[in-house]
Amino acid sequence: PEYTTELQRAGIEVVYSPYVRTVVQHLIEYGKRYDLVFMFRPNVVDLHLLNVRKYCTEAKVLYHTIDLHFLRMQREAELQKSEVKMTAAAKMRGREYAAIRSADASIVHSTAELDLLLPDLPGQKIFVFPLIMNIRGTTTGFSERKGIVFVGGYEHMPNVDAVLYFVSEIMPILRNKLPGVNFYAVGSKATAEIMALASEDVKIVGFVKDLSPFLDRIRLSVAPLRYGAGIKGKIGTAMSVGLPTIATSLAAEGMGLTDGQNIIVADGAEEFANAIIQLYDNEPLWSSISRESITFSDQAWGAEAAWKIQANILAELGMEVNRGHRHLKLYSPESN
Repeated sequence: PEYTTELQRAGIEVVYSPYVRTVVQHLIEYGKRYDLVFMFRPNVVDLHLLNVRKYCTEAKVLYHTIDLHFLRMQREAELQKSEVKMTAAAKMRGREYAAIRSADASIVHSTAELDLLLPDLPGQKIFVFPLIMNIRGTTTGFSERKGIVFVGGYEHMPNVDAVLYFVSEIMPILRNKLPGVNFYAVGSKATAEIMALASEDVKIVGFVKDLSPFLDRIRLSVAPLRYGAGIKGKIGTAMSVGLPTIATSLAAEGMGLTDGQNIIVADGAEEFANAIIQLYDNEPLWSSISRESITFSDQAWGAEAAWKIQANILAELGMEVNRGHRHLKLYSPESN
């Protein structure tokens, strides 16, 4: 309900029960009015593409992968050495490739995913559309911060694995070399395994409605992901508020980031812990990465960047795109 209200306040028409019971009911009645149908995730394409094509006869179909599910599943299978999960990943790959082939154009979030798909799907229109973020920046300096944070929802298993790995493999090194530092696990739906990690220096925070004030108190963000796919919103969230981030190479892949300039990349528990130790008390390096994070975020994920990428995609679909004279601004509840 709260999302429906916010969308309507922004001038977006929302179709919902009890007035409309099914997608196909709406498409039968109003399908011909659409110029573009934007579909997210392969299961949505599986369920609705045939009816979209049948009833939205004037519309182009743009498919957003969110991330390549099969790649995330394949990496999990490799990490866990599971043949069953590898078979499931192969099946998902077939579904995702079929969805891309069936759309007029498709979106991925990272250049790594684009490079993976293009050889297998020649002739398909596939675009990289990274994060879209309101780049707030920060006015809170190095000395006013302490602690380390991980942000992620725990219904997403790569996040669960990352926190378990951090606490079991990296925190013991930090306790020895950076005593007293606290680790905060932020995010909704914490599993029993995550809750069991709570201790004097491991804080299971749970869901935080407004992250910005919380992140302004933290000195470092970490993304110790060992499997997954797509572009990582947790990295973008931290960078957009000038919070220096240490990430595995997998977490940072395909984002166009520069190690040592706007992010620190480290793999393996020892290397990851050492990167934290070296950055945690290094104010000049911390300040430099903070500034560069904000600059990169604005240029890559801010309103102007988002407009240009979106306009290019729509133009490639043969749709007329006109830029008004008004200043671009990303929607947020605080500004409306």
